[in-house]
Amino acid sequence: MLIATDPRKESTRWASFMTFVGGLGFLSVIIDDTTRSYLQQHIIDASALDSILSMLANICSFIEKTGLPYGFLLFAFAYCNCFSPRLRASLAVLTLLPALLMFMLTSVYPELSLNYIWLTAWAAPYILTATVLLISHYYRESSPIARRGHLFVNIIGIIPLLCYLVTIYIARIFDITEAWKWNIPAVCAMFVAFGYFSIKHDIFGIKLHVDRSRFDTAMRAVTSGTVLLNHAIKNEAGKIHMLLDRIQATAGKQTDIAWEIQLIQASTNNLLQLAQRFHNQSQAIVLKESTSALLDITRELLSGMQTLLDNKGVTVLTDIPAGTRITCDPFHLKETLANILMNVADSIANEGIIRLRLNESQKYMTLSVQDDGHGIAKQHLPHVITPFFSTKNRPDNYGLGLSYCYNVMQKHGGSLDIHSVAEAGTTVFLHFPSKRFQH
Repeated sequence: MLIATDPRKESTRWASFMTFVGGLGFLSVIIDDTTRSYLQQHIIDASALDSILSMLANICSFIEKTGLPYGFLLFAFAYCNCFSPRLRASLAVLTLLPALLMFMLTSVYPELSLNYIWLTAWAAPYILTATVLLISHYYRESSPIARRGHLFVNIIGIIPLLCYLVTIYIARIFDITEAWKWNIPAVCAMFVAFGYFSIKHDIFGIKLHVDRSRFDTAMRAVTSGTVLLNHAIKNEAGKIHMLLDRIQATAGKQTDIAWEIQLIQASTNNLLQLAQRFHNQSQAIVLKESTSALLDITRELLSGMQTLLDNKGVTVLTDIPAGTRITCDPFHLKETLANILMNVADSIANEGIIRLRLNESQKYMTLSVQDDGHGIAKQHLPHVITPFFSTKNRPDNYGLGLSYCYNVMQKHGGSLDIHSVAEAGTTVFLHFPSKRFQH
């Protein structure tokens, strides 16, 4: 299931490797305690098959004990985006050497004779190094949404591996051979937590996309409705325009009537142009990308909104490096920021501060828009990007702004997250792939 979600993602591949290797450990227990016992009780001469199964169980157990710390360390390197991809590939080979050396020095038949002192000497640093990397990565993260994801990864990754370190490696040094059974509750808890976080919080990219399906359904309704409205406006305006041409031909030189007809014709022309714009907007967003300074884009946007912001008593503070350039569609990015800033301005009663910041977040550059307004109620937060959903109760608000922003970010290969606390303010995070930025 893990590898199917995103096989191109390096951290997903290492997480899948860890899951597979951990499963080999349980397979070795099943072979030893169940399969071999059954054969010995029900088959008279099963010595040859028993020898094969015994060797298979020992090999599985060896791969589990050496593969888990190795996979955990490489997973931490990839998940925390440590080093360059080329260096990580070199480290994958280098850190495999202790396991290969142990394989050459370890007998797997008739008994698995592991030297647990030597095994712990390199496995413990692997597990502890990965633990430190994952915890520090969590604390360095500035985005609350991303930090929550890192916390879930740490819970289902660090706790079982630390239990494994104590019950499998350290306990065996002191000849406590049955300590591995203490690890079973931790593993079961990990699978429960993994299932919960997968469904609820998009862990490792796995999630039941119920909300996304609802969003897509609503967007199809928006598109269909816009197309129908466009068709109706175009047809009716076309009829009016044709009738006005006939009336104007009959009116002759009656100046007053001719002037009024021209005004009506101008209005119908506007309607026809509006219909064309509706038609264009109802199509899928097509990006016209160029590379621009992000600070210039935000300054141009803010200059056009200055009057609105001044009337609301809103001050905008920007923390965007001057040399940062982004490859994007400037028009759609400005429209996205304008929609967010309009929502923010509406949430501030009298005076307030909006902060625009650019931060690096794992494999993304994150542009955040933070306000100190009244925030969003917890029950409304899951629905704010759903088309037609609005809490403003105004006839001129259609609840389409944030759904448009969501679509724009998807088109840019990024995502949109919203973190809000009622009466404490809201932060909107626009996550762009790092490859879109130049410093």
